[in-house]
Amino acid sequence: MLGQSRLKSAAVVLGLSAPLLLAGCVTEETQLQNNGTDVYDPSGLMSLLNATIVAGNPDSGKAAFLGTFLNSAQDTDQVESITANGVEADMTEIQLVDGLATAVQTGRETTAEFSDFNVTRSSYVPVTVRYKNAAEMNFQALVVPPGGYYFEAAPAGTKPEGILSELPDEVTGEETTATDKVATDNEEFGTQE
Repeated sequence: MLGQSRLKSAAVVLGLSAPLLLAGCVTEETQLQNNGTDVYDPSGLMSLLNATIVAGNPDSGKAAFLGTFLNSAQDTDQVESITANGVEADMTEIQLVDGLATAVQTGRETTAEFSDFNVTRSSYVPVTVRYKNAAEMNFQALVVPPGGYYFEAAPAGTKPEGILSELPDEVTGEETTATDKVATDNEEFGTQE
């Protein structure tokens, strides 16, 4: 009788602690994912995953589209236009081969960048994607700053922001004074590196 009671107690403790142990796993996985908008055409044959607008530097008027198209149809399709907040993107040819995913991002084979795009970061803007064959998609996409995960997807010529602006010149290819400021702060407080 005493053995069964201990077994039940151990099962209860394990049952209550399992969500706490597994919560860390879910958090790590979530941090690795782009949190853009997922959109599906009414037929379910065309999908757009993680659609996001990456802003350029402030007052540059630049932005870039980031997303992955998945064509589940049996025919190749093509993106004819991407418009965000009323501004049409300047795009490379974006062929959507049946059964394959096509990533659109600055620095890749397929790109879509906006000019005269002045929208507050961390806001949602209306986006329209028109295809040659598939149904038009209308949705809201988040505008994010060009830092961290999104820096590589920022419009061409964008200078890094946030933590990337503090990297040495060899890494960013740009002159920066961020490391000089750190040295000045350390001297001011009497600490050594």
